Amino acid sequence: MIKVYNETPIFTRKHPDTCLPASSFHQSRPQTHDMIGAMKARAIRAPIMQVWQPKIEELFGRQESRRIVAGINRHYQTYLKDAPPVRSRALHIHLQRSILPLLALYQSLLEAGFTREESLDFAQKLFFHTLEKQRRQQETLGRLPFAYALYRWLVKPFMQIGFPKEGFKIEWVERSRGQIAFNMHACFYLNTLSQYGAPELTPIFCNADDFIYENSSPHIQWQRTQTLAKGGTLCDFRYIRKKS
Repeated sequence: MIKVYNETPIFTRKHPDTCLPASSFHQSRPQTHDMIGAMKARAIRAPIMQVWQPKIEELFGRQESRRIVAGINRHYQTYLKDAPPVRSRALHIHLQRSILPLLALYQSLLEAGFTREESLDFAQKLFFHTLEKQRRQQETLGRLPFAYALYRWLVKPFMQIGFPKEGFKIEWVERSRGQIAFNMHACFYLNTLSQYGAPELTPIFCNADDFIYENSSPHIQWQRTQTLAKGGTLCDFRYIRKKS
């Protein structure tokens, strides 16, 4: 059954910011690894549009949502074509599934006449919408009595595979029975979005960590006091074992 969404947009258009053309977010870059070529051949629209599109229609109404969705897909294809040259499969996944879709959404909202603040606010709401399943999975995992032991065992190989040194500089501080601690001194998300002229999007990804991990486990306390994207000297990740 097709769901009919409310035609009254939650967000209203105000005086538009200066809308930056897609070309202003990036410069011409050399062609990347063959993997990105395969992605370009397959990708018709931003990968998470299946999740985003109904929410965009709900928030903006059908007519406005069509323009926004078309803009997202158009910008996504442009950014994917000129993506920075990286050879790591993990970094390609970060680009294809997270960085470039959010960048395309942001640019499309600016072009539609929404202010910078409105565009950032909506981009975060929409990105968090895609993380709701991951948050629920995290809560399920976090309820296990051995959740901290599992984290302690898996976190380092997970970070090495998913956040490789080609894009992230990680300093391991502690993996004890009481705390898992590491610092990040370089972030692929911040560096890439800065190259595209949109570093202001990076805090959304920082906030996404809080959305997923904060109060997700009775056994583990999530803590981070600073991030590079928010002006810190590093990102200090801490998973602290709660006392029984």
